Amino acid sequence: MRIGSGVTIVSASWDKTLEIWGATSGWRQATLKGYSDFVCAVDWSFDGNMLASASLDRTIRLWDVGTGKALKQFLGHSNQDHTQCCYFTSSAC
Repeated sequence: MRIGSGVTIVSASWDKTLEIWGATSGWRQATLKGYSDFVCAVDWSFDGNMLASASLDRTIRLWDVGTGKALKQFLGHSNQDHTQCCYFTSSAC
């Protein structure tokens, strides 16, 4: 089974995790953990190999879908602000 090949769904949750689901089966395939607050946004990379996710803990994480490991953590907004959105673009800015 290929995660991210169009037969999977990813969800962001108030339980501080990301869940990867089989779109047809409805079965949970993986749970990605590491945030200290609610996860409010997630996006697949164009090749389906990575996820970017944002949390109210003010971080954005880049995940390897195949291993379920966080590849990189970015500190988002400071003070009272929190990161609410993230997404991949098709070209470098």
